[in-house]
This record gives sequence, structure tokens and C-alpha cells, in this order.
Amino acid sequence: MSDILCRWLNQELQLSKAVEPKTIAKDFASGYLMGEVLHKYQLQNDFNITSVSKLNNFTRLEPTLQLLGISFDINTAQDLIQEKQGAATRLLYQLYVSLEKNRKAEISGTMMEIMQPAGCASLHKKEHQIYSDVRGLFVEFCMRLLETFFLLKQACFDRGQSPIDFSLGSSSQGRDLLGRGNKVMLQSSNRYIQEIRKRLEENAIACKEREKRQDRFLVEQLKVHEAQEEARREEQLVKRLTRQTQQEQRLATQLLQIRMQKEVIRENRLFREQQYQQRRERDFQEALDREAAVAQQAKLDRAEEIKKELEFCNRIAVERAQRKYKKHFENCRGILEQIMDLATKVGEYRLLNGNRIPEKLMREWKELLFSGLPLYEPIKDRQPGFGFREPLDTIELQKKDIYCIYKHKINLHLNLYLYYTCIINGYWI
Repeated sequence: MSDILCRWLNQELQLSKAVEPKTIAKDFASGYLMGEVLHKYQLQNDFNITSVSKLNNFTRLEPTLQLLGISFDINTAQDLIQEKQGAATRLLYQLYVSLEKNRKAEISGTMMEIMQPAGCASLHKKEHQIYSDVRGLFVEFCMRLLETFFLLKQACFDRGQSPIDFSLGSSSQGRDLLGRGNKVMLQSSNRYIQEIRKRLEENAIACKEREKRQDRFLVEQLKVHEAQEEARREEQLVKRLTRQTQQEQRLATQLLQIRMQKEVIRENRLFREQQYQQRRERDFQEALDREAAVAQQAKLDRAEEIKKELEFCNRIAVERAQRKYKKHFENCRGILEQIMDLATKVGEYRLLNGNRIPEKLMREWKELLFSGLPLYEPIKDRQPGFGFREPLDTIELQKKDIYCIYKHKINLHLNLYLYYTCIINGYWI
């Protein structure tokens, strides 16, 4: 709120002294700047005789502030003089609100002075109405009290004459005289009361007529003041409109330039915002395209990787199948070659000796066959394949034979050992 008030005082009103939020209480402690603010709005006509005396300044400002509807008393003035925190800010805010409201409603100081008597007259009328109501109640109460007084007086008079009636005895003339006296007194009392009531009613009617005349007079005076004020405003307006000074021309030119600059700035801002919007859309589209390209590339890379993995798995499977086939083929070929070697060996023996093969020699050949040892040495400088083999080297063959014979003997000795062990122990095989 302090920033708003300072901007209003420094920029709009352009006071003689720059006001800051931290020094508001100190600047407005003397009342001089307050009078300058009111003088800017043509509400303080005696501003040129404002002194440095604080109390004198606030005394001059009090009627104007009350005219604006701002409560200002000696306590507020003391708070401003003592520079209490927030006092000047509150008063300035009330003054700012009231002045802006009057400025928007186009109410001048003269108009406010004209409207003030109407408000006072309305207040006096209300007070008079309340006084009339109270006075009517008081008059009614007095009338009732007067009637009660006369009734009590008549009762006391009757009680005071009753012994005389007994003393007079049964004289009818005395009773008639007393009755006529009482009736005359009651009639005079009633006439007096009626006259009082009539006079009060006439006074009330006269007061109402007088109030109506006063109200009519005040309304007519207010209309006359309003007409005069309106005529004065129209005259000032016509003078101001018909009189265009060099400063006004310069201000009009500056205003036109400012409007043109404002329009250019607005167009530039719209164009810049349009460019920003296009740039944002283009960046967003490019980001989407990049993400789509990255996703597509990732998809292609993944597909290529899967393809390579499948090819690798297929190649491994093919190699495994080839190794398995080659292994089985080699095993089968080796077994078949050994069988063919054994058959060839048997045929050669029978062809050379013409007899059956000895059982020992046959067992040795079988041992060589079961052990996977070749019966013939492989032929050098010959393509691998099925065919007959040449006999092994003599030394090598002897080594193999010795090994096979040794193994055969060991097996034979083991069999004999088991056989005799069973016979000794009484077992029959």
C-alpha cells in the first residue's frame, strides 16, 4: 500500500518533495505536503499562506478533510506530528480513496460545499422530527396528568362536602345546589382541557407547515446552487475547450506520438509472440521427429541384433550338427575299418597257412580290435578312405603284441585265481 501511495504522490501529483515509503511519516508530520495534495485537487485555497507551524497547518486542513468525509481530530494530528508508524499512511489512504472517488464522480470543492448544507438540513429535519415526537408524547402525558388532577380534585371536593350534606339533613335544596356546582365545575374543566388540546393541535399543524416551508426553501436553494454550479462548470469547460495553448498542443503531439509508439510496441509484441509460438511449435515438432527417428533406429538396431543372434544360433547349431555327424562318421568309419582289418587279417592268415587261426592269436586280435588299435599301419601319401592297410612295423607290432599278451595273461591268471579260490572254499562254478 505504501508503494501505491508513493507512486500516486510522486508520479501523478508530482509533489515538491519526493516521498519514499520509509519516510512517509516524517514527510507528512508538518502537514505541508498534505496541504499541497489538497491544493492539487483545488480543495485548499489558502495553501499559499501555509506556514511551517505544524498545529496551524493541521488546523487549516481540518475543515477540508471533514468536507471530504475523513475523520480528523486532535488525536490524529498529534499522531502525525509525533510521526507515529502507520498514522500518515492510513490518513493518506483515506484521502486517496476519497479524492479518487470525487474525481471519478466529477465533484468539485464548491459542489461539496453546496451539498453539505443539504446534509445538515436533513440532519436538522431528523432531529426536529424526533423532538416533535418526544414533545407530542410529553404533551399527551401532561394532558393525562391534568385530567387525573381534576378528577382527584373533584373527588376531594365531594369528600369535603359530604359532612355538610348530613348536617343539612334532608334538605333537597342543598343537594340540588351542590349538584349544580359540581356540574358547572366539571364543564369548565372539560372546556379548559379541550382548549388546551385544540391549541396543541394548532401548534403541531403550524410546526408541520413551517417544516414543509423550510424543506421547500432548502430544496429551492439547493437547486439554485446546483444550477449556478452547472453554469459555472459549463462556462469553464467552454473556456478550456476554446482556449488551446502551446503546451496543450505539445501535449497533444506527445500523446499522439505515445499512442503511435504504443501501437508499434503492441504490434511488435504480437509479432514476437507469434514468432515465439511458431518457434515453439517447430521445436516441438522437431523433438517429436527426433524421438520418432530414435525409436525407429532403436527398433531397426534391435531387429538387426535379433537377426544376428538368430544367425549365430543357427550357425552354432549347424556347426554342432556337423561336429556330431563328423564324430559319428569317424567312429563308424574307424569301427568299420577295424572290422575290415580283422577280416583281412583272418583271410591273409588262412590264405598263407591254410589252417584255422589259433585261439590265442584270435584273442589277441580281438583285444586289439576292442582296444581300438589298428592291425595295419596307415599308408602314407594316400588319400583317406576305405581300403586295406599294410602290416605294422615289426617293433611296433611286437610292442603291441607284448602288451596284448601281457594283458591276456593277467586276465587268465585272474580267472584261474578265482577258479581255485572257489574250489578251495567249497563253491562250485
